[in-house]
Amino acid sequence: MDPYICISKINGLSSLLGFFCGHQSYCGEVNSFRAFQQAKWNIEKYYTVVGLTEQFDEFLFVLQRLIPRYFRNVYQLYQTEGKPHLNKQPDGYAGRIPVPVTLNKLKFLLKYDYELYNFVKKRFYEQYMQLKHRICTSTVLCS
Repeated sequence: MDPYICISKINGLSSLLGFFCGHQSYCGEVNSFRAFQQAKWNIEKYYTVVGLTEQFDEFLFVLQRLIPRYFRNVYQLYQTEGKPHLNKQPDGYAGRIPVPVTLNKLKFLLKYDYELYNFVKKRFYEQYMQLKHRICTSTVLCS
């Protein structure tokens, strides 16, 4: 099977590049440097913050600080109301880990998706640390 079909919308996978790039024809191309550059530009220009699901608590903190009109106290509310355990796998469930050959092929085919993820991750971390530092310098208690 063609690996490009495996990582297409037909099979339920969508590219980060396509989401952030836009609607130009090159935005739908797999592993497109041009789409990668456009996606980075769009994120910088149009997105106040792009969060990461694996850092959801920190994302709520950043939203609360950067867009307080819509997210006032969302971080505290999430902390005090208890965190839902949606999509939690049963104990002992490990899932299927792809073999190294498959992982290497995917990393090659999705090179710019990986780079965009790392770009977003770095940008988010810098935003979070800057906001956290600002809070810590103005209060006694910092976690």
